[in-house]
Amino acid sequence: PLYGADIPRIMRRSIRQFLDAATAVPGIPRKLFFISTFAYVNGSGVFEARRLLRHTPFQVESYVNIKMINSAPEKGARKSSADADAERRRSATRKLAEFVGRLESGRPCINGAGPQLLIGMLIRALLRNTIANNYRRMRVDLQACTRCLQCVRNCPVQCIQFAGEHFTFSESCEACMRCYHGCPVHAISNG
Repeated sequence: PLYGADIPRIMRRSIRQFLDAATAVPGIPRKLFFISTFAYVNGSGVFEARRLLRHTPFQVESYVNIKMINSAPEKGARKSSADADAERRRSATRKLAEFVGRLESGRPCINGAGPQLLIGMLIRALLRNTIANNYRRMRVDLQACTRCLQCVRNCPVQCIQFAGEHFTFSESCEACMRCYHGCPVHAISNG
């Protein structure tokens, strides 16, 4: 996923771990493909991925950007419409099938190079601090909260703590918004 036209820290760590492990294996293919998802602006994460691959024996051979459902909170609505979500899924499925077809036939594919690259650079610069400080905007409405702690269990970076009837969010927050979207009673807000 791209958050703010950038690769989230958790994905950067995963990619680095993969590269470290794969570098140690002789004979492993050195050509990689990336599938990047985004919601609003295709920031072309392949260029950020290529930076991660610098000084490694790996290179990006193929890449595709797929527009998916937005995970960011939207003003005035909890979620986008079901019709819009269904259309994004259909479009993503078609695009992914085309990409896989090209890979299977041995034809490299770099999708997403264009004027959005400049927009992605601008968005990365503008939103880097906003995303890094997302945890400061997260709130739990204790009146609505049922204390199911689903948010605590589902956080991929364990940034949510619950103690003494209070929730705290730490700077390890990735702004994935799983807590926000997964809360069964919509007790979590951002802002």
